[in-house]
Amino acid sequence: MKSFIHASIAALSLTAIHAQTTENSLFQAIPMGVGSGEVVSHAKVGSDYYIAVADNPNGGVSIYQWVDANQKYQFQFSIDASALVTNFKTVSSVTLDPRGTGLGALVAQVDDPAINTTGDYSIPQLGQIIFFDVTDGSIEGQTGTGYHPDMVAISSTGIVAVANEGEYAWDTVAVTELAGSHQNGSVSLYDLSGVTAGNFTAAASVSEVNVDFTTTTLTGVRYGTAEEIEPEYVAFDPTGDAMFVGAQENNTVFYMEGLAAYISSPGSPSWEVYPLGFVQYQADVTNNDDAANIDTWIKGLHMPDAIAVFEQSGNTYVVTADEGDARPDDS
Repeated sequence: MKSFIHASIAALSLTAIHAQTTENSLFQAIPMGVGSGEVVSHAKVGSDYYIAVADNPNGGVSIYQWVDANQKYQFQFSIDASALVTNFKTVSSVTLDPRGTGLGALVAQVDDPAINTTGDYSIPQLGQIIFFDVTDGSIEGQTGTGYHPDMVAISSTGIVAVANEGEYAWDTVAVTELAGSHQNGSVSLYDLSGVTAGNFTAAASVSEVNVDFTTTTLTGVRYGTAEEIEPEYVAFDPTGDAMFVGAQENNTVFYMEGLAAYISSPGSPSWEVYPLGFVQYQADVTNNDDAANIDTWIKGLHMPDAIAVFEQSGNTYVVTADEGDARPDDS
């Protein structure tokens, strides 16, 4: 490798915000603590604009509101998820309702020392989802998720989806598998279509509908068994009733429609499965000099992290951020 990042920069997290007004355009960078800032969500509630940031050094989530007088987003308060979740580990994702109701949702991972009996063990555990009011931080509801929740999203119709990555169980130092401790990856669904601005009662009693891959044919999928599927990210289509799920380590995108009907009457889910295959590109594969010799064709995997969906001229498109991450046992 010929590129390096100075340690002082690598230890700093930033939430970068581009704000466009009628008068000007500005770029705002908000310094965050280590382990924060990767997950950012924004929404308009009435005439106010809010941003929610996963901010673990400050308890879990920090809320910022746009202040016209200062022409920037200003910190309002933090939500301390660690005080709400037993054996709290980290907030992995946060989102705000795109419908402008003011509802937010965060997902928290759990690390029970009775399960992870040494500091080296990484065994996936059931998580928690917490619903809150972005305008004042009040907690509106809380319930369970699947194993190792990694991302949460809310659709344009009020369906909430959590990508439960599951992840393999490992001794992270010896890099050995903890056989018998694996848990299936899945997607948790919640119906919050009844939530409206100022009325969050539906969030207080919402229950989880868990969708896994145990009955899905996984031909062509990398690590193609149900316990090895690791949902990383969820993006809804424009209807709000269908979702695309990126499974990074599996190099696959899954698709499911009819979400509202499925929540009302769960059964065997009808996943459409799209293995992404290989991508060819040229790279400099030597480290013999400082020259950029980008002249060797190699194959790589997409392995998407974040995904997004948009519609153009009647067609639906899925955009993937191909991080190319790997499992500990990849060689």
